[in-house]
Amino acid sequence: MKYHLFLSSKRKRADNCSPIYVKIFINKKVYERSTGVYIADKYWNRDFKRVVTTYNNAVEVNKILNEVEAKLNTPPILCEYTIAYIDNLLKPQGNNCNEVTCINAINAYIKHKEKVIDTVDGICNETFKSYFH
Repeated sequence: MKYHLFLSSKRKRADNCSPIYVKIFINKKVYERSTGVYIADKYWNRDFKRVVTTYNNAVEVNKILNEVEAKLNTPPILCEYTIAYIDNLLKPQGNNCNEVTCINAINAYIKHKEKVIDTVDGICNETFKSYFH
């Protein structure tokens, strides 16, 4: 999986701030997701893909971008990258949010595979049974 951060000037708000997006390349497909951060175009450094230090909240915004990159650089456990997995990673973390743990990741993987049993892109029932032994 590859990705890069960019400022999406075509999605400006009324206050003239643009969202910072992450473009993700998975299996020859391109997905764009918002990081939830908006800044004025003049504060974006295209070379470093970070907010310049003259911006009032530069430290906080750059910390959020570092966290997004750290999450994207952490490989998923026992499963391939899916856009649902990426969306879950990019959700803002709060006190009441569930963290992605090993058990949660395994259970999510099994639920995903259970939905695609005996489909063209899925697995056979015998393979699915082997997940429980």
